Formats: sequence, structure tokens, C-alpha cells
Amino acid sequence: MSAQAFAATLSSASSTTFTFPNGTFEIPALAASPGYQYAPAGSGWTFVDGAGLTRNGTAFTSGNPSAPQGAQVVLPRGEASGSRAVNVPAGDYVFSFAAAPRGNIPSTQRVELRINGATVLGVTPAGSTYQRFTTGPVLLGSGAHTVAVHGTHPQGTDSTAFVDDLTVTRRW
Repeated sequence: MSAQAFAATLSSASSTTFTFPNGTFEIPALAASPGYQYAPAGSGWTFVDGAGLTRNGTAFTSGNPSAPQGAQVVLPRGEASGSRAVNVPAGDYVFSFAAAPRGNIPSTQRVELRINGATVLGVTPAGSTYQRFTTGPVLLGSGAHTVAVHGTHPQGTDSTAFVDDLTVTRRW
């Protein structure tokens, strides 16, 4: 079966703004305790190497403010990633997300947004509050593309960051 058969299709709220499938990471809803799960099933995302989801106020997120959207964020801990395929019409796209490093165990975690394996934005969020990051224009052909949130683990220690509210806008 082709990658396109597994891909979610971006749904358009207008001619240029698209809802990224589960880009707020609220599915599946995690239980309050322990409030985090590595590689949860049912999210539409594929999590590898220690990535998963965490709720607000867990052992991971207790040093951070609440998620910018909803109650859960993606957790690319160490050299880990979450990815999913999406179908898009050909065009010029801008991706945006909110990110913060773990506030209760300070670390320097670099987060990369990768499309089809290529890094289109790499950031190292600072402080414990969520900051918004936006790519430059990304030209994509029509069809399925793999979008990944990837942690790079630069310190070789417990590097953890959180990502939420992944959005995409088609510029043309």
C-alpha cells in the first residue's frame, strides 16, 4: 500500500488556512495518572525512540505553563520523533508550532520540524514558557508528505522539550 493511502488530508477552513490533523495532540486523551505515554496508539502520529504525549501538570510538564491548545503536548524526549503523513495540494506552505523546554529539569533540547526527512526549521526554545516558531515558505508538490517533530538530544542527558499547536498555511 502506498504512503498516500495512509496519509491524512489537510482540511481547509478557508482557501489558505488548514487544520493539521491532531496538531494539538489531544488524541488519544491520556489518563490523569501518570498523564504521559510513550508511543500512544490512536493519535494518527507514529512515535519512535521515546517520543509520546504528555498532559499538563505531569512529572514532565509540572514546571511549564499549560499547553497553548488543549491539555496535551507532544514529547520528543532525547533523540526521538513523532511523524505523520499528510496529503496536500501543490503549493507554498508555512508551518508553525509552539515549543518549550522542560521547566522542572532544565535542559537544552533542539526541536526540528522535518518534511520528508529534511529539516525545514530547527529551534532551541529557552525558558519554560511556550514560544511560537514559524518556518519560511516550503514548496510542496501535490500528494503525501511526511511531517515530523524531532528532538536532537544535543546535551546527551535528559533533554526534553514539548511541542503543541502545529499549524500550516498555504500561501498559494
